Amino acid sequence: MPNLIEELGADYCDQFYANALFADNKYLYSYKGSGAGEEGRKIRVARIPLDTTKPAPWGNTALDQSFFESMGTFAWPKLGYRQLIDEQGLRHVFYVSSQRSVYRGLRDEHITEDRLPIGTLVGTQMRGFHNSIYLPQIFKPKFTTYNDGLAELIAGEQSCFALSEDLAVGVSCTSARK
Repeated sequence: MPNLIEELGADYCDQFYANALFADNKYLYSYKGSGAGEEGRKIRVARIPLDTTKPAPWGNTALDQSFFESMGTFAWPKLGYRQLIDEQGLRHVFYVSSQRSVYRGLRDEHITEDRLPIGTLVGTQMRGFHNSIYLPQIFKPKFTTYNDGLAELIAGEQSCFALSEDLAVGVSCTSARK
């Protein structure tokens, strides 16, 4: 049975899957192109561990064409709320979405991460997250249970949390006085 590369052709895949993100149980990959290895049977990819918590460089490697069984290789989980912990230990909640285009797969340049205004503590400053930190969260999100998140809010330890892709909870620090 032919794999995706053989079925669609290497040139097509190189053009329309370039930089597409995909994951297995250990790594997040970015498709870089065909033609690596013996007789061009390997596909060049960049990868980072899915469980990374600090900025990390993407490593280059190659996967056999058989890894790409179908378009399902490039599937991604439901987008929506994600949470990240910054260097100060504060949780930030993002809403992640993707622009649609003629290109296949989820691509870093088409992902939009909107930081929610909830959870902005007075005196804290949000620094941009390196893509090696937030991209794995798209494929392997970590959510907080309602009881744990509420306890942290009440204790003042955190100001927001994501329960799922569809629901986030936070405390607004804006004043409602008139």
